[in-house]
Amino acid sequence: MDTLKAILNQILLFFDEAGEKIRRLSPRGRRRLLTMAAVFLLLVVLLMILLISSCRSSGQAITVEATEPGGRTRVRYEISAPTAQPWGEGEVSISSGVFPVNEPVATEPADEPEDDPTDDPTGEPEDEPSGEPEDEPTDEPSDEPSDKPTDDPDWDPDDIETVEETPEPTPDDEPEITPEPGHQYATLKKHDKSEAVTTLQYRLMELGYLDIDEPTNYFGTSTESAVVLFQRQHDLQQDGVAGNDTQTILYSDDAQHYMMKEGAEGDDVKALQEQLVDLGYLSEKDVDRVYGPITIAAVEAFQKRNNLHVDGLAGEKTLDLLYSDEAKISRELQKKLEAEAKKTPEPTKKPTTTPTKKATAKATAKPTATKKTSAKSTAKKTATPKPTVKKTATPKPTPKPTATPKKDTRIDKFIAAANSKLGCEYVLGARGPNKFDCSGFVYWCLKQAGVSGTRLSASGYSQKTGWKKIESIGDLKKGDILFFRSDTNSSVNHTGIYVGGGNMIDASSGNGKVVKRSLSAYWKRNFVWARRPWNE
Repeated sequence: MDTLKAILNQILLFFDEAGEKIRRLSPRGRRRLLTMAAVFLLLVVLLMILLISSCRSSGQAITVEATEPGGRTRVRYEISAPTAQPWGEGEVSISSGVFPVNEPVATEPADEPEDDPTDDPTGEPEDEPSGEPEDEPTDEPSDEPSDKPTDDPDWDPDDIETVEETPEPTPDDEPEITPEPGHQYATLKKHDKSEAVTTLQYRLMELGYLDIDEPTNYFGTSTESAVVLFQRQHDLQQDGVAGNDTQTILYSDDAQHYMMKEGAEGDDVKALQEQLVDLGYLSEKDVDRVYGPITIAAVEAFQKRNNLHVDGLAGEKTLDLLYSDEAKISRELQKKLEAEAKKTPEPTKKPTTTPTKKATAKATAKPTATKKTSAKSTAKKTATPKPTVKKTATPKPTPKPTATPKKDTRIDKFIAAANSKLGCEYVLGARGPNKFDCSGFVYWCLKQAGVSGTRLSASGYSQKTGWKKIESIGDLKKGDILFFRSDTNSSVNHTGIYVGGGNMIDASSGNGKVVKRSLSAYWKRNFVWARRPWNE
C-alpha cells in the first residue's frame, strides 16, 4: 500500500508541474499532450481503484499530498472507508483541497462540531473533523459530536474520517493561493536574465519574430525588437516590454505568426521593399519603411505573378517564396532583361576571323617556294616535323590554368568581409552595411566576394542546387555556408559562415550582433547541411 501511495504521489506531482508548462505549448503540442494525459488519467483511475480496495481491507484512511516546487502543498487527497464492508455496501469518502504548507488548516472549533443530518443520511456519527473546513457552514452546529451508533455491530467510529471541503480563502490567505490565469506572467524587459526569458525567446522563434538561434536567458536588444514586432502585429503598446498582456496573447492559441500588414513600420518593412525592388515590383523611390498602399500593391502583384493567394499581406508563404530562388521577377523586369540580352552577341565575331586570314597567308607562301626547286621543297617538308616539336612544348604551361589563387582570393575576401562586421547590430530583415540578420549577413559578404544574385532567406540559400551540398560537419572547408534548424522547428531558419577550426561567423539574434563562435553541441545537433559556392 505504501508503494501505491508513493506512485500516486509522483503522478500528482507530475501533473502539477506539467500544468505550469502546458500554457506555453503550441496548439499542436497541446494536442499531443492531451493524448498522453488521457493515458495517465487511465492509470490514475486504476491506482485509485487499487487504493480504495486496499483501504477497505485495512480500514485505514489514506492521505496523498502533492507539493509544488515552491514549497506550498497544492493538492491533498484523502480516502477512507469502513472496515470489512463488502463491495456495494458502506461508503467511500474521497476529498481534496488546496492548503499552504506549514500552516494549520482552518477547522471548526472543537466545542462546536457540526451535526447536520443531511450530510450523513445513514445516521453514522463522525469521529473527529479532519482539519479541513467546509465550503458552506451548517445551519446549527451542535455542542458535541454525535455518538449514536448504527445498527451495524461491526461499526467502529475510529474507522471513518470525514474530510470536509476547502473554505473560501480569507484575505490573509490570498497571497498564498496560485494566481489567476490572467495575472500569472512576470514582466520581462531589457537586461533581465532568467529562464522565463529563454522560454520567451523560444516562443518568439516559433512564431517567426526572432531568427532561430541558440537561446539564452538574457533579454537583449534583439529580443526587445522581436517583442515590439509581436506587439505591432497584435495592436498592443509597442514598448518592447513583455508584460502580462503581451505574454498572455503570446502563449495563447490566438498568437499570430509574423507577417507585415498595412500600417506596419520598421527595418523589416524596408528589407521587404528592397527585395521587391530587386525583383522589379517596386521602384527605389518608394522604399520608405512604411507598409502603405504602394507596397501593398507591389506585394499583390508579386502574389499574382507567383500564383499565391492575393491579399496584400506579407505572410509566411509570401515571404518564403519572395526570398527563394523560385521567385519570379516582374514581367517588366523580364522584358528589360530580354531586350538587353539581344544586344550582347556582337563581340563573338572578332576572334573567329583573324586567325584564319593569317593561316591562309602563310599557307599560300609555302607552295610558291616548291615551284623553284623540288629538292629544296623536299628539304623543307622534312624540316616540318621540327615545328611540330615546338608545338608539343605548349602543354608545358599547364600550371597557368590552375587558377587556384582566384578561388582562394574569393574565399579570403568572403571571410575578410565577415570578420570586418564583427559586433555589428542584429536587426531582423537587415542586409547591411552595418545592420544584419543571419541571411542578410551572408548576402552582403557574398556580394563583397563578387558573388552576385538576389538576397535570399536562410532556407532559400540552403536550396541553391548550383552550390555543392556538404552533409557532414567533418567535410566542412573554410568559406562553406552553414544551415541550421532548432530544437523545436525542423525547417532551416539560420545560417552562418564557416571560417575553419570548428568556428563560424554569423549574425546572432540571441547575442544581438555579429559574432564569431564555435560549433557547440547545440549547433552540431541542429546542423542540416552546408553549401559550397566556390568551384573546386
